[in-house]
Amino acid sequence: MRDVAKKYSLPAMQFHAIVLGHEVDFLVVDTPIVLECDGWESHGKNRVQFEKDRDKDSELTAAGYIVVRFTYRRLTRDPKWVVRRIRDNYARWGSSGPPGPLVI
Repeated sequence: MRDVAKKYSLPAMQFHAIVLGHEVDFLVVDTPIVLECDGWESHGKNRVQFEKDRDKDSELTAAGYIVVRFTYRRLTRDPKWVVRRIRDNYARWGSSGPPGPLVI
C-alpha cells in the first residue's frame, strides 16, 4: 500500500496507527478513513483473525471511522481500482476530519 500511495500521490497516511486501542494498517491523516489490507492466509482462512477484524470494524465504525478493506490480491493485481476507491472515500470523507469524542 505504501508503494501504491506514493506512486499515485494519495493523501498522507500513517502506517500502523493506533485508533481506539486497535492497530490499523493505515490511517489517512486528518480524516476518519482507515485502510486495512488483508491477505487470504492471515485474514481469510483464519477464523479467529476473521472475527477480530469484524469486531474492530464494528468498534471503529461506531466511533465514526470509515473502514475500507482491500485484499492483497486486489492491491497487487489491480492497484488502480484500489486507488479509485481510496480517492472516492477521500472525496466523501476527507474534509470531515477525524471523529471527535463520543458524547452521550
